[in-house]
Amino acid sequence: MINDGTPEYRFAPPGPRDEPKVVGECAWCGGAIYEGDEVAYVSEVEKIVHEECEVPLLQREFVVTRGIIGADGVVE
Repeated sequence: MINDGTPEYRFAPPGPRDEPKVVGECAWCGGAIYEGDEVAYVSEVEKIVHEECEVPLLQREFVVTRGIIGADGVVE
């Protein structure tokens, strides 16, 4: 149905015209990414993630070791 501003359009039951288009899949959680979602593109690994999934993905991809560094420079 074309939005012509008529009452028939405005009061029509929800349909496919109301659903946002799925444009991808989050590389972290696997959830759908919809047109208009806020996302992050991580260029180093060429992945798109939801904004809230960005930090966990970066930690998995780029953080090798966490711990305490000693005088010899080794992280344990």
